[in-house]
Formats: sequence, C-alpha cells, structure tokens
Amino acid sequence: IELACEQGFAIQKLFPAEQLGGIAFLNAMQGPYDQLKVKFIPMGGVSINNIGHYTNLKNVIAVGGSWIASKDLINDKNYKLYSDFAETSICRANRRKQRKHGKSVEAGKWKGIDRTVVNRFGKKSILVKYL
Repeated sequence: IELACEQGFAIQKLFPAEQLGGIAFLNAMQGPYDQLKVKFIPMGGVSINNIGHYTNLKNVIAVGGSWIASKDLINDKNYKLYSDFAETSICRANRRKQRKHGKSVEAGKWKGIDRTVVNRFGKKSILVKYL
C-alpha cells in the first residue's frame, strides 16, 4: 500500500480481501490512509451475501467477484442470468448503503452504475462500480 501510494496510485486492488481480514482490515486502513484518499477494490471472498458490507465502507470505490460468472454460466452462455446476478448484487450493495442513510431502494435501478467485465488469467469477473 505504501509503495503504491508513493508511486501515485490512490486506487488499489485488495486481493484476496477476505483472507487479508476483509471488512476489519479495510476499517483499520481508513484512519491511516484517509488523508491520502486511498480507495480499494476488494476482490477474493466478496460475494452476493457480503457485497453490501464492503460497499458501505468509505474507502471502497468498487468490488469485484466471480460469483456472477460461474464456469457453468460461462459454458452455457447464460447472459440473462449474468445480468440478473449483476442486478441483484447492485441492489444488495445499494440497499445496504441506502438503508444506512434512511433511504429505500427500487429494485432494477441502474442509474449511476457501471458494470465492467474483467477477464484476467482466463477467469471472468464482474467489477461492480457504483457512484
């Protein structure tokens, strides 16, 4: 983290996030790196069940995960299900974030959301970025 900051990288991938301490680790990094405006993209262990916990953190700018694009879905070319998983993930991430601020979420709202498919080392992941 320090070396990346020295090189001018304010957005950093955190992998494997859960094995490195997940939410607790990112909470601990908020204080020391807040003044440097360091933001993280946790991957590895992020799932549809915990995405909202990650997106609630002010030092998380995006999350990534392969839960949306399993081998079976890739082999079946089931793009509708990809889209459904992405929408569910985004709704869960936003629902938790908005509940914290006393707002409700309307399912299916994609405003301000950018979905990017990342293909690294032959494995597809969805990077869910939120504004």
